[in-house]
Amino acid sequence: MKKFLLVLGVVFPVLLMAQGGLLIIGGGSESDEAGSWSTEPYSWAVAQSTNKRVAIISYSTASNWMRNYFVDHCGALSAKDFKINSKSIADNQDTYDSLMTYDVIFLKGGDQWNYYSTYKNTRTQEAIRDKYNEGGVICGTSAGLAVLSKVIFTAQRGTVYPDECIEDPNNQYVTLADDFFDFFPGCIFDSHFTERGRAGRLMGFLANWKLNHEEIITGIGIDETTAMAISKDKVGQVFGTGAANIYQVISENPFHLDGEMLNVDSLKVSQLLDGCTIDFNTGVINGFEDEFTPELFEEKGNYTIYASGGDDINDNVAMLDSFLHESGSVDEKILIVTGSDETAALASRNKLVQLGATDVQVFSGISSMGDDPDFEKTIQGAKRYLFIDNVFYILENFLQNTANGALLYDHIRRDGKIIGFVGDNSRFAGKTIIENYMLYNAAGSGSLVFKEGFGLLKTSVIMPNSFFDSDMYMNPAAGIPYAMLQNQLRFGIWLTSKNYIKYAPGEDGTFITSYGSAPSMILELEQTKGGFATRTYSDAYNTPKMIAGFEQMKIRVMSGAMQLKAGSGISAYSVPDIKNSWGADIKVYPNPVSEILTIETHHEIGCISIISLSGERLWKSEHKDVDHQLNLRGFSSGLYMLYLENSKGQTHAQTIVVR
Repeated sequence: MKKFLLVLGVVFPVLLMAQGGLLIIGGGSESDEAGSWSTEPYSWAVAQSTNKRVAIISYSTASNWMRNYFVDHCGALSAKDFKINSKSIADNQDTYDSLMTYDVIFLKGGDQWNYYSTYKNTRTQEAIRDKYNEGGVICGTSAGLAVLSKVIFTAQRGTVYPDECIEDPNNQYVTLADDFFDFFPGCIFDSHFTERGRAGRLMGFLANWKLNHEEIITGIGIDETTAMAISKDKVGQVFGTGAANIYQVISENPFHLDGEMLNVDSLKVSQLLDGCTIDFNTGVINGFEDEFTPELFEEKGNYTIYASGGDDINDNVAMLDSFLHESGSVDEKILIVTGSDETAALASRNKLVQLGATDVQVFSGISSMGDDPDFEKTIQGAKRYLFIDNVFYILENFLQNTANGALLYDHIRRDGKIIGFVGDNSRFAGKTIIENYMLYNAAGSGSLVFKEGFGLLKTSVIMPNSFFDSDMYMNPAAGIPYAMLQNQLRFGIWLTSKNYIKYAPGEDGTFITSYGSAPSMILELEQTKGGFATRTYSDAYNTPKMIAGFEQMKIRVMSGAMQLKAGSGISAYSVPDIKNSWGADIKVYPNPVSEILTIETHHEIGCISIISLSGERLWKSEHKDVDHQLNLRGFSSGLYMLYLENSKGQTHAQTIVVR
């Protein structure tokens, strides 16, 4: 059994002091351009060595470029390629003798199974180990990085994807071993980390090792064009365009299985950017200056929200069934709000009818429907609302600039309402929306767009379709923590096509529960120092990746066996549905309004009030007039409630939108 040192509530493996240094690199292309990301860390490796000679090992390829780069830009006196692609070459004494004349050994990328299966128990393995113990520097990028930790992912059966690892950390592709090198005890390394969305994969590795070997290890994932230099005294320094991502346990038994699915109570996550350091002996991190704390710590909405991770109707049957039978009668009116193309909405309506619903109406949330009387009546009469296949900027325009949009925005916030979001539209429920997450390399090119969501979850951001396409894994992986720091949010939620979450009030607070055949992942911010990536690939690049850095957050992996308490109390909205209790014919126009709001009625108005959505009375006036005009020029754009009262205390309540 390993021994552990408890420091600041975090479990760290006790590191065996050895003589050498490590340079672990997350993959991606090196560059010899001015200001290149790779020159500084590669120069660090050369500077730590005695004779400044570099051996570059590959299984299948070699190039003059790398040799010349080390000599011309990184301070090496000489560099040589070693193509070692067979047991006979790997176990040759001449190979050993030659490698031992170099003080920096660099393992290139490729396939780590080739390294592991070919070099294990050979003179090449012995030379790399002996050189490290003599004080040399061992470097590895991509597959070369993967074999340098104590526990390694061998890729014996090929790669494994993050969704596969959270759905089953014991799946056949998770092939781990600890009999190759022992340079970094108690750890496993992974590469291409954010670019390939590998948080779930790394947590699957940690869980697999704990569940099958009764040993807790730490995970370190390095982003592309990013490196961590680990000195002989075990202080790591980060270089490059992304982050070094460190996943550490904070309890003795964090990993559980729900059937085959992974549940993780919580791990501590650190994402260290260029210039940051971590002392692996103590856990102390340096390099961040700015403090980040959520503006709101709790979700307190007094309504129920469903949000699924995929758009296909067949992936949403379980969610729709729960949405329909949540509370009350299946005869209650359901409103489906969709875009101009109602195909997906009609399919959902048919499915709800099959499940027992008797009154399901479909309307398009577009500007031309802003004054439709049937839409207005359905909004007022519905208890359940379902959003599917909406384009956000079109729906946003509808909500902000039409009367029915304002009415809908108001009604979905009322006590006891049940609001469902399907697939892509699940983003809308949160405080912040990651708008263009389906755009290839949006996070890598610094072009992710963040907008205000519905705010039903006031301190959360939701990312559906997290593993929809491997070409865009980076956008969800980078976008969630970036949005959380940028907008100081408490929770970030990743969903897939195989799961959905339910947010609901309970007896002692509000709770988020995950359902489906795959768990959801939830990141939580309490308080941390942090910042955002500023280093670019080289001086020729102006825009950094959209990578957030921070000292500490918590991450959970949840299925139906686990709940997250999102709030300790409930905030009731309680806007009355009454529109005209004294029976008068009242007209309020224009709505939306820019400046002058006109109120026409055949009866005397005793009092006029304008109330914010938070319940604050912003304006009140006593009048005895039949008709009246209000000048709203000083009001900020947004949604308000207009209350009219006569001398008998009878009221008229109406939502108004100020442009």
